[in-house]
This record gives sequence, C-alpha cells and structure tokens, in this order.
Amino acid sequence: GQRLYLAEKTVKNHISRLLAKLGVERRIQAAVIATQVQDRLRQEGR
Repeated sequence: GQRLYLAEKTVKNHISRLLAKLGVERRIQAAVIATQVQDRLRQEGR
C-alpha cells in the first residue's frame, strides 16, 4: 500500500468526527455498527 503521510492529530480528528456522526463514544461501538450493517447487506444479497 501507499503511505498517506497524515499527522496523528489529523487521524484523531477524522475518527472523532466519524464517532460523532454515528452517535457513539468509542471505536468498538462503531465497529459493532459496521458489523451489523455488513450482516444486513449480506442478508439482502448486496
């Protein structure tokens, strides 16, 4: 893969915004949501 050369602060900001949009406080909660969505999409045959 290619390097993106992002500052740690930039990555933390992106993660914080993503968590806020999902309405969760922790990364593990976001992972649970992602797994649920993935399971739903598989069931629908996408």
